[in-house]
Amino acid sequence: MALGDIIKLTIVGEYDLSVVMNVLHYKVVGVAGTGATLAQIMNGWLADVKADYLAAMNEGYLLTGVKAQIISPIVSDPIEVAVAPPEAGTVTGDGMPGHIAAVISLRTGIADKKHRGRIFLPARSESDSNGSVINAGAIVLIGDLATTLVGPVTEGVAPNTSDIQLAVWSKALSSGTAVDTFLVRTNLKSQRRRQVGRGI
Repeated sequence: MALGDIIKLTIVGEYDLSVVMNVLHYKVVGVAGTGATLAQIMNGWLADVKADYLAAMNEGYLLTGVKAQIISPIVSDPIEVAVAPPEAGTVTGDGMPGHIAAVISLRTGIADKKHRGRIFLPARSESDSNGSVINAGAIVLIGDLATTLVGPVTEGVAPNTSDIQLAVWSKALSSGTAVDTFLVRTNLKSQRRRQVGRGI
């Protein structure tokens, strides 16, 4: 990994009879030696983040794999690792429909919409909220996950390591900006596309 590389990391799972994919972008913000390999970064993400990720998900969610690819300034071939056997979320109780999600808002040092992002977390438990308001315990779990996601974290094996930090990727600008802060939204949201005369 070279300084400034943007990595697309796709977290693949199953929930509510559907395949669920969370696409995250990371920016390489530091390099020692020749840097970490893409495979080391992907496996490092599983070692560093998986526990917090599953701790925020309903037990009906199954994490099945992770895909990784460099998308800037060059585009690499994607690689993938399976989580075998799949690992379940740890929040017990009945799950909500798959389109209902918690939202983590991402902020960078630049205040326009091309430099802001969101992470939608489906697989919500009914016990997570009162109506649409997420309860304090669930906010803590989602906040712990967000803290771990934002990083930065160091991957690889010394002396060849890379520091990666969660980033907002702008396709229009072909650039990625490292995330400075996050905000866990206190209300559940729908991932369904809005249509005139249909829902909110």
